[in-house]
Amino acid sequence: MRSGDSSLAMDQKLLQNLAEFFGVDRRYLLDDSAEVPELVEAQLALLKSMREARVKNFAARQLQELSPETLARLREVIDKHARGDDENE
Repeated sequence: MRSGDSSLAMDQKLLQNLAEFFGVDRRYLLDDSAEVPELVEAQLALLKSMREARVKNFAARQLQELSPETLARLREVIDKHARGDDENE
């Protein structure tokens, strides 16, 4: 399945269940277009910023509840804080 050669790699029900288990938008695994859905892209960008800022504790499952715009704003705040630009906030 990891290599994409297995018939399991195309099993819609399995992919849907995996998406649900890992808490990602099911379109991320089921959509056969090359585009990553906007929400998943925003979530990944936020997680990258959090990792770079060494954020230790965060309930990642809550990311599913937030809009891409909110995720982008959170990323801006984390990046700003990591740079030390948040003195006046």
